[in-house]
Amino acid sequence: MLTIEEFIKLPDEEKGDAYKELSPHDMFLWRTQYSPIGFEVIGHEEISEEDRIKNKKKFREHLKKIGVIED
Repeated sequence: MLTIEEFIKLPDEEKGDAYKELSPHDMFLWRTQYSPIGFEVIGHEEISEEDRIKNKKKFREHLKKIGVIED
């Protein structure tokens, strides 16, 4: 596991893969306190109507499985 201090010292090119090695707490610290302002937000990705329906169906099935909704 990588500490936040070690992570900060890494070159930017290596931080993408190394981020996965941080503890959940250090990931939170990086996102809220250390992440430079210049990072780019990817944004919204369009999906087809077919994929939207398929994903909605899978989500409803999952909600039923865990008991959030009943059929």
